[in-house]
Amino acid sequence: MDDFKTTDEVAQICSCQRQIVQRWAQKNDVQYIGTDNRKQYLFTKEDIERFRNRSRPGRPWPQK
Repeated sequence: MDDFKTTDEVAQICSCQRQIVQRWAQKNDVQYIGTDNRKQYLFTKEDIERFRNRSRPGRPWPQK
């Protein structure tokens, strides 16, 4: 499990809200454990890169 990141961890890494990460995970086949409202998404490094490279029309990425 050390290779996986949770929804909260990805949101913190990518400087965005948890709900955005969760919605993206639902639509992009990120693996999860649990059911219904108790789902916990498990992001791989590849999933995080796909999330970071998603298109964001009308919004530039925050500068670090």
